Amino acid sequence: MNTEWDKVIGHEWAAELLAGAIAHQRIGHAYLLTGPEQVGKTTLARTFAQALNCEAADPTARPCGHCRACQLITANRHPDVRLVSPEVSGRGKLTLKIDDIRTLQQELSLAAYEARYKVAILERFDAATEGAANAFLKTLEEPPRNVILLLTANDADTMLATITSRCRTIALRPLPAPLIEESLQTRWRVPEDQARLLAHLADGRLG
Repeated sequence: MNTEWDKVIGHEWAAELLAGAIAHQRIGHAYLLTGPEQVGKTTLARTFAQALNCEAADPTARPCGHCRACQLITANRHPDVRLVSPEVSGRGKLTLKIDDIRTLQQELSLAAYEARYKVAILERFDAATEGAANAFLKTLEEPPRNVILLLTANDADTMLATITSRCRTIALRPLPAPLIEESLQTRWRVPEDQARLLAHLADGRLG
């Protein structure tokens, strides 16, 4: 049965791992998705958030992509699914600040408004300041009930070991150029010559 998992291109093993965690009720409280920029980390995290909260009656059809929960998550408008992104400083450096973490912690301490799980997607957590990372550590150590934390990072080695050790790490790899070329042609109707060129320029990153 087709679901939103099918849109996770080139990382089917990761999609199967996360879908299996839901099916067998072995969901971790925190995941760290690593890999190069634009390789699909946030797409995978958002799809996992949809699968956790999809309203489809048939569990095998989740995430359906059509219900209220799925559509709100796609649009980053779901009241119980929060996307936190780092800001660009004056020097062009990405920074995730402690104030953003404290605001998120306050939100996560509240009961879910309508979802089964409250989900926080923290993009580029490797850009977190030391203060922000240390502040978030308490949430990782003692997560509120029914809260799932999804962190993304380009490289886990640049992060505090106390953070990475408390997450289940899923390392995404660059995609083969032929797979990107095929996806561009079949999913987005890109002409063959243009798809081949874009696949070459993408350097393994479909995004």
